[in-house]
Amino acid sequence: MKSGYIALLALLSVVLVFVITSCVPQHPSLLSVKNIYDAKLKILNSAGPVSLDKVEGTIIYVSGSDAIIHDGQTGIYVYKAGFYSSDVGKKVTLTNVIGTTYRDSVQIDFSRGGSKSFATETFTVEPTDLTIDIANNVSVPTRALWDFQYVKVYGILNGGKMTFTYEYDKVNNRKATIDVVSLNSSLSLPYTYDTEATLTGYLQFSNGAWSLKILSAEIGDSYPGVGAMVDEVIDGKTFKVDGQTYELIGIDDTPNPSEAKTKLEEFINSQSEGIVQVLVKGEKDGKKYAFLFSKDGKTLYQEQALK
Repeated sequence: MKSGYIALLALLSVVLVFVITSCVPQHPSLLSVKNIYDAKLKILNSAGPVSLDKVEGTIIYVSGSDAIIHDGQTGIYVYKAGFYSSDVGKKVTLTNVIGTTYRDSVQIDFSRGGSKSFATETFTVEPTDLTIDIANNVSVPTRALWDFQYVKVYGILNGGKMTFTYEYDKVNNRKATIDVVSLNSSLSLPYTYDTEATLTGYLQFSNGAWSLKILSAEIGDSYPGVGAMVDEVIDGKTFKVDGQTYELIGIDDTPNPSEAKTKLEEFINSQSEGIVQVLVKGEKDGKKYAFLFSKDGKTLYQEQALK
């Protein structure tokens, strides 16, 4: 009787252990990584959270208790790690942490456990050049390298839009456009006109799209209109850009239509890359009425045409 009772208790103990272990979430196996890029690859190639043994980097940005750390090659977002703005520039080592994705963006979720330690000295991370058409690159290796990458890029803030056009291939004059968001409340960006600018910040891939989060900006020359490449000159006062018809304000081409058309074509063709500045002042019946400027914004075509 006693032996049967003991056997029953042993069986119940086994069942209880099975139930408890089945209900408690199991952490993934601890993975060793070489650097942040390797950590991000493992996270992106995993179907779920990844447990990482150690991730090291220098803190380049802090928001609340979150931060971005960078190891000189690429960066990663760290969620709820209890960082402070005074920690920027410090090298930190994160151990036994969970890597995951949130809205397609790679991050370390420190709220799920882990520990951190700081080096005594501070480090400086230099931004890298943006050398690809990032908007059209969403592969895993690209995301692992460029998501939360610290970059410095020269280009044009597009007037009337929260976008930035930059030249990623100077040899072949290839350009791309990316959405931009300012993270600095004291930074006033001129969005009314096309404006030359050098932007420093970090890239983020979120909800299937890339954006550039601006931390600082060097603002250059502004232009009076929106940069455009003319598709067709219809006559001496009318042209098309991306299917939209524009009519020049103050131009009468009726005295000599052929000469007026030639003069307009010559002005447009004389601009570098055929880019001009178009300043719209009105619209009626699907046609926009505008002033036309040279690419640098310094020459108004209407004034030149009337000379």
